[in-house]
Amino acid sequence: MTSEALPTTAVTSSKRSLDDADGESQVDDKKQRLEDDEAQQQSKKRSKVSRKYAMLLSYAGNNYYGMQTQGKGGEVTIESKLLEAMVKAGVIGQELADKPLDFNFQRAARTDKAVSAVRQCCSMWLDLEKDANIDTVPSLINAQLPDDIRVMGLKRATKGFHCQKNCDSRTYSYTLPTFSFAPCVENTNMKFRISEEQLAEVNKLLGIYKGTHNFFNYTAKREHSDKSCFRYIISFECGKPFVYHDAVHGEVEFATIQIRGASFMLHQIRKMIGMVIAIMRGLANKSVIQKTWEEKRVDVPRAPGLGLMLEKVHYTTYDRKFSKTHATLDEWPECAAAIEEFREKCILANILKTEMKDNSMMNWLSVLLYHTYDGCEEGAPKPFCHAQHQINTANASEGAENDKDTDDAERDDDKNDVTERKGIEGEGDSLVQADEGAENVKAAIGER
Repeated sequence: MTSEALPTTAVTSSKRSLDDADGESQVDDKKQRLEDDEAQQQSKKRSKVSRKYAMLLSYAGNNYYGMQTQGKGGEVTIESKLLEAMVKAGVIGQELADKPLDFNFQRAARTDKAVSAVRQCCSMWLDLEKDANIDTVPSLINAQLPDDIRVMGLKRATKGFHCQKNCDSRTYSYTLPTFSFAPCVENTNMKFRISEEQLAEVNKLLGIYKGTHNFFNYTAKREHSDKSCFRYIISFECGKPFVYHDAVHGEVEFATIQIRGASFMLHQIRKMIGMVIAIMRGLANKSVIQKTWEEKRVDVPRAPGLGLMLEKVHYTTYDRKFSKTHATLDEWPECAAAIEEFREKCILANILKTEMKDNSMMNWLSVLLYHTYDGCEEGAPKPFCHAQHQINTANASEGAENDKDTDDAERDDDKNDVTERKGIEGEGDSLVQADEGAENVKAAIGER
């Protein structure tokens, strides 16, 4: 692993190119020369050296308005808490926390409001006395962080490493009660148990999404002609069910869906899962999935956000190129046990407990039949399922209140749509980036 110091001019050049990419105006040459001279003087005075690092994060997102900082006066986000903790720990100064781009702070995925992450990656330049500090920096930062955000590890990276651009693909998971897939002709309650045949049908439907398709119907304010709506799905599968014991409802069956793709748009994952649930319940035909990729606008239901989490960001191509000189970033075996413990106790346990408390999926199912899907009159329930689609549980009586909650959630999500052109449930990449990511993924996994 190389330990040469990065020349000051390289740091200045990297910052200048990033500012240009973000649309910020360039300073004039005279002012730039003065800034360069000042930076050189500061470099001579200090003993620290700037190097590029990759930071691994885990967090439960239910108390935060997404990953990315919203600036001073904005809502509390994962990044705002992280930067604040880094200042308190003495890792960065307040001036860098106020302007994260000044030390090239980036994140691999812009997780949305309330979305959790098991393995999120950030890249940045840091001034550390020596590489031995890598082992102590995470604990210093964690001492200043709330318990639902943890820095799991820190590794040296190449000078050109960019956690978002070098990411081959992203894996998300969605955990939900299996009664979500119960046909509408059956009673929908928490005693439901999914059969092997039904689970096989769920996986058959999820498999339709694999490959490259136009997902403009699975996000908001996009047109079919927008080339950035093409996304590459590598795998999409529902795992075996498991039983969770709740003090009030007793034993309830859940399952976890895993999806891996080059990148995702805002709401895309939740809408794909919402459509599969609608088909399994008999509210839409299987053929509607193919129709969603065509030019016609289709009303696709969006599943609740509670069960969604970012499982992992993949760096297979980066590791293949630089594993001889730098630490690998696709796997972090040294902190694998801590990551798994955080996932089970802080993220998954919270999802299960909150679902039992709020009944978000059951309430959402009670209004699912009012979606139009393939073009029925808006607001009209499907005739063949109207009578059967009554949710036979005491919790379903809260359906009217859920309508209000759903509207409130929609308004909250509309606030996030302001950044939608840039954001995804992971990222809003250009078609070129998506295609490059797809090619990298294909090479990395050997066209499995």
